[in-house]
Amino acid sequence: MSPEQLSLFGAPAAPAPKKRAEKEAAEKIVAPSAVASAAPAPVDPLSLPEPPKDRPQERMAWLTTILEHHNYLYHTLDKPVISDDQYDALFRELKALEEDHPQWRSPHSPTLRVGGGLLGGLPKQRHRQRMYGLDNVFSAEEWQEFVARMQRALPEAPLAFWCDPKLDGLALEIIYEDGVLQQALTRGDGEEGEVVTEAVRTIRTVPLRLRGAGPFPERLEVRGEVVIYKKDFAAINERRESLGQKLLANPRNAAAGALRQLDVANTQQMPLRFLAYSLGEARWGQAEPCHFQHELATRLRDYGFLTPPDGKLCADPAAVEAYVESVRQGRADFPMEIDGAVAKQDDLEAQEALGFTARAPRFAIAFKFPAMQVHTRLTGIEIQVGRTGVLTPVAQLEPVAVGGVMVTRATLHNEDEILAKDVRVGDTVIVQRAGDVIPEVVGPVLEERPSGARPFEFPHICPVCGEPAHREPGEAAWRCGNISCPAVRLRSICHFVSKAGLDVQGVGQKWIEQLVSSGHVTSPEQLFRLTVQDLLPFDRMGDVLARKIVDAFDDARHNATLARLISALGIRHVGEQTARMLAAHFHDMDALAAADTQRLLELPERPCLQLQEDVILEREIDFALKKLAHRHEEVIRALGTQCMGAVLDESQRARGIYNHFCSVFYLGCRRREADGALPAGAYASVFYRGPYSQLADVCAALWPRLAAQGLRQDGPVMELYHIDAHDTARVDEYLTEVQVRVARAGQKGSGEHGV
Repeated sequence: MSPEQLSLFGAPAAPAPKKRAEKEAAEKIVAPSAVASAAPAPVDPLSLPEPPKDRPQERMAWLTTILEHHNYLYHTLDKPVISDDQYDALFRELKALEEDHPQWRSPHSPTLRVGGGLLGGLPKQRHRQRMYGLDNVFSAEEWQEFVARMQRALPEAPLAFWCDPKLDGLALEIIYEDGVLQQALTRGDGEEGEVVTEAVRTIRTVPLRLRGAGPFPERLEVRGEVVIYKKDFAAINERRESLGQKLLANPRNAAAGALRQLDVANTQQMPLRFLAYSLGEARWGQAEPCHFQHELATRLRDYGFLTPPDGKLCADPAAVEAYVESVRQGRADFPMEIDGAVAKQDDLEAQEALGFTARAPRFAIAFKFPAMQVHTRLTGIEIQVGRTGVLTPVAQLEPVAVGGVMVTRATLHNEDEILAKDVRVGDTVIVQRAGDVIPEVVGPVLEERPSGARPFEFPHICPVCGEPAHREPGEAAWRCGNISCPAVRLRSICHFVSKAGLDVQGVGQKWIEQLVSSGHVTSPEQLFRLTVQDLLPFDRMGDVLARKIVDAFDDARHNATLARLISALGIRHVGEQTARMLAAHFHDMDALAAADTQRLLELPERPCLQLQEDVILEREIDFALKKLAHRHEEVIRALGTQCMGAVLDESQRARGIYNHFCSVFYLGCRRREADGALPAGAYASVFYRGPYSQLADVCAALWPRLAAQGLRQDGPVMELYHIDAHDTARVDEYLTEVQVRVARAGQKGSGEHGV
């Protein structure tokens, strides 16, 4: 262990914040009788006297209480004390009484758990307090850096952490007022979620009324995860298979789909469970507030919630590491899918003081586990053709479950990847889900390779149109150059209507495939000529759906922005960010079409938010970007939006130092919000994939290319982070753009040197 580690782990816990110390001192002088009166002993519902049947109002109140207690014993504690028949008899009695006396129906009656009728849609509503995601760490070193940052930000913060497994489910917020469930919202984008109250009422582990005698908080926003246990998911798929139905992909998607059903009766059929782990807004009122995360976990269980299993209070960062390793080792034994562990500062007052970045809390972190790996057989390699003509090899696999998902296919990326991994048809291969999401082939199990397995020969002709493929120097991909290739045409049209293109609502890929394969559509512009009569002959197409599709294209035609149109065209190297930049500069398609190369090199002045700060290496850059985001959290909603960048210190770069930066910036703001700007002018741009250590080599290759075109550097070197650690855990997938303003050799420069 290094001296830095010794000082970090060996230091005694920092003193509690002043307010906490004062509070604890005050608590010591509270009379025992006062404490007892503030928290009355809970009453066992089973001991309540049973009212006679000729007093219906009292009987209904008793039935409501007793049924919810039995529901809690059965679904939350897994300790039933009555039979299903006995429960059903009590439930039927309550339902009949409520039909006769609707005026006495309790707002937390267990009959409300029975979904009925179709919802007209899922309205959206803003969260009172944003629901943040968590930043990730993947090593002990990154964890130690997180602790060090937390200590720098709040030196007095204690070093105790509440830890629990990271659930792989759907994040949810359930709102209680005076102990009674009022509303439930999905996380959505963190700012706004969908209202799923009626669906959540059907989840048996969600208390309709908080357990206990009270007093309850005036308002309590309970946050947690909706999951399906692994054994329940297996049973669902067994039943679906026996009925010849399509199998569900994984528990998380199944839970999300069930919760968002418009027919709540369908939600009720799914074995959903809600596990609570944190709060949004809390107005405690007469209720005793919680001061520690471990205290909150206990309180949530007392209120009747399930909480993540095996939660533990860790006294110091070293204990956190030991806990995370124990969870990783026992990952397969958890009843639900987990993909890591979470550590939260235990002191809630310290949590509040540390606050949030634009993306995540500064007081909590997620330890992401390596992807789960399994063995299966590679039965074939299929070549798919994308919208830009790229030939992508796809592994065909014997079906195998990987982390709760049945995998039959996985990308092999390109010819070089196949050669590097040396995978062959017939091999037993190792498969994992990258980031527990995307299936990928890690490599072959060589000792199980069958005799006669031959290296895969990558085709150099397009498998769809038969035209020769080509591979450009410096690229790994083979491409079909035939713009009339049916596969290129289909994928291009699919991209045109997708979220990355015009974002045409209600028109999915399957409908586009039918339109193209039938010959009705051969180019994007024909989509806007479709009529209801054109669409009606298609299978499962009715008047209402046909009208919706026609109206969707008409809406896109009138309302799509220029930036979306440029992005929808699918021009190689022109993504959403570049499209927005071109749209801002040229204003219409005619101006863009008339632009020559020199004109395209020119960029307008780009308003930005900036932070002048010396930083070295990518870890410090990330910290500076988070600092910038926190300073402007009303503008910067999330990191990783392809609008963040850093500027090299030019004096250091001239000395050959390419890891010393003088500022960071954010480009996604409006002019009135900006505090700086990247100056207008012609910019040379180079993209590179992989680690940031390549920057020096990229620049070394750029300077002679500029000179060959009669250009010279006229500003500092800047990096723009298109794909980084916020998007992927794989360094080889990082995508970085190097930009440097240029001028004609011999031409006087502008004298402006960036932000």
